[in-house]
Amino acid sequence: GGLPPPHLPDRHLMGPVSPQLRHENLTLGLVFLQYRSETKRALLPNEITTLDTVKALFVRSFPKQLTMEYLDSP
Repeated sequence: GGLPPPHLPDRHLMGPVSPQLRHENLTLGLVFLQYRSETKRALLPNEITTLDTVKALFVRSFPKQLTMEYLDSP
């Protein structure tokens, strides 16, 4: 025997969905970005279309350590 599945609350007990949660404003989720020995939390945007989007997440999370120019250098 395995463990029982976690209990999820019934949908009607969770309350109404916030009107601000429109599709275009949704994020993909929380990520933890690590640079050297430091870790920061960031929210993924609703779309990641290029590597530049990922680089921008790091630059925004570590503005004193990273720049786009630094990340673009070979």
